[in-house]
Amino acid sequence: MELKLLVMKKLYFSLLFICISLLSFGQIVNIPDANFKNALVNSSCASEIPFGTPNDVDTNNNDEIEVSEASAIVYLEVNGKSIASLEGIAAFSNLGYLRCSSNLLTTLDITNLPLGGLESIGNLNTSIISGYMPTLVTLNCSYSSLTTLDASQFPNLEYLDCRNTPLTSINLSGMQSLTELYAQYTLLTSIDCSQTAVFRLYCNDSPNLTSINVRNNVQSENWCEECLINFDFSNLPNLSTVCVDNGEESVLYFIPQTTQVFGGANCDVLLSVTSKTVEEAMVLYPNPVADFITIKKNNETEIQSVSIYNPLGQLVKTLAASELEASSSIDVSALETGTYFMEISSNNGKTTKKFVKL
Repeated sequence: MELKLLVMKKLYFSLLFICISLLSFGQIVNIPDANFKNALVNSSCASEIPFGTPNDVDTNNNDEIEVSEASAIVYLEVNGKSIASLEGIAAFSNLGYLRCSSNLLTTLDITNLPLGGLESIGNLNTSIISGYMPTLVTLNCSYSSLTTLDASQFPNLEYLDCRNTPLTSINLSGMQSLTELYAQYTLLTSIDCSQTAVFRLYCNDSPNLTSINVRNNVQSENWCEECLINFDFSNLPNLSTVCVDNGEESVLYFIPQTTQVFGGANCDVLLSVTSKTVEEAMVLYPNPVADFITIKKNNETEIQSVSIYNPLGQLVKTLAASELEASSSIDVSALETGTYFMEISSNNGKTTKKFVKL
């Protein structure tokens, strides 16, 4: 009798497991946005391994997305599909990387998704990114209409790009893993990185910015010709105060002369920032370069001409001031691979910089 009951119990649980599995396998995900659903069903947008060969999500070709199909996806890219809503994305329970740029999203709720990376570039209507996301490491929401961002909901974020947005406020509280922040061309009035590990901050060309705090006990190294710029504070006409770790005042190459720089435990020690020579006041980046190389300079320096020489001293390219764009970006894509020397003439004198063409 006991043996019979045991067999019946095992049979019952086996049937129950099968029924649940079948129910889950056949359960249809509700995706109200027709463009989102069409992208999932009819485009090569997803893979079951990170950055694998993409296929559509509808593996059984029934023109529906089932829970089992959605949960198998690790990487999803639905850029430029005129999607207004990503409702249904919660069914992608194993999604590690989401690219949803150049759509019409008004909100983006990523609650409970195990995302490590999110790209939401150029969503012209995106106003809110919500959802506590402890797994998120990289976030790019540049060129969107985002006005506020509570980045503290992504406590392990390491890289944040919110450039070219009408962003007026950003919360970076408790973000001890954040090392790189790109906030150029925003409407921010202040940036506080004191609770982060930021050692690279680009916030140039933000006209409303009045204060910056990068005192976080993470020492940014002195710039070298092979390194990227640590801090870009150029073209900030209203910047009044900057607080840095002691010693970091030496890496402030593009700060307005009227800005006061403070150090000390309470940002109350006025530091002396010496004027840079013409050699120090200009930086070439990226270096090495493939296509366009930029001359980064302070506001007081005006470039008059640029000459590029090969290692034999032969002139291979020259540009007058009128030929340089406002960004001082130079097209070197036609140059052969190798080392070159750029002679830059300015109102403050002449300097030569070395760069490598890839």
